[in-house]
Amino acid sequence: MSTRFEITVEYLLDEKVICEASYPEAFRFLQDSINRSEVNAFLHRVSRQVGKTKDSKGYYCSYETLEDPKRRKKATKKFSHMLTDLEPLIDWLRLVRNVDAESRPIEAGTRISESELLSAIEESSSMSELLSQIASKFRKVSRSVETKIKLRSVLTYLSENGYLLSIGGSGAVYKATAKWSLLFEQLEFIHSFEGYELPDDEPEPQQELF
Repeated sequence: MSTRFEITVEYLLDEKVICEASYPEAFRFLQDSINRSEVNAFLHRVSRQVGKTKDSKGYYCSYETLEDPKRRKKATKKFSHMLTDLEPLIDWLRLVRNVDAESRPIEAGTRISESELLSAIEESSSMSELLSQIASKFRKVSRSVETKIKLRSVLTYLSENGYLLSIGGSGAVYKATAKWSLLFEQLEFIHSFEGYELPDDEPEPQQELF
């Protein structure tokens, strides 16, 4: 097996979302249909497969089926974890879109400048309040009264969870990853049900979940 093959498989099994921003070489490797077929053949041995986001900007690993109770339990746990962060993630999307001059939504490759965000937030009391709400809802995020500290803490949290990639040495500039694409698809799945809660007889998590 080639080193690129092995590295790509490791990324997938490690639950990474592979895109041009996060793992460019692995992304280009998977864009080749032959390479993708070979990776799928390997993952099939452990009942997994390569998934691709609808916008074709990201690849990820998913179970071929959730019939096995252990797989279903693991997928449900990850689904529940995503639901925990759902509200602040949606608020963050709203915040960034309000800052963008053209009100463009976040997508893989979107450039996000900490200084531009900070400037806009400090000039708007409503945006400052929204940032405070986001910081309070995210786990392990600073709730400092200082806007700069709160913003940096949120950006760090999003980077650590794979939604953003720091492209500046000082951590002041970021690129959005295709994990946002996957989130949008998960939102579509959620909206097919009436609520967000997972009752005892919770709906089966969509196959795209790791």
